[in-house]
Amino acid sequence: MKDLNLKQQAYDYLKTKILNCEIKPGEYICEKDILESAEISRTPFREAVIMLQAEHLVEVRPRHG
Repeated sequence: MKDLNLKQQAYDYLKTKILNCEIKPGEYICEKDILESAEISRTPFREAVIMLQAEHLVEVRPRHG
């Protein structure tokens, strides 16, 4: 249950930044910066990105840093 909560927190954090244009369309999202600023770990971040990708709010480009 805790993992679901962390994933939801990461999702809410990223979605809010996207909808408030703090992360602009086409802007590269630096995983390291988000992990540090949101104080979340890599797995919930990546799961949140997958959720956002399903909503067409982010585009994942494998092997592009």
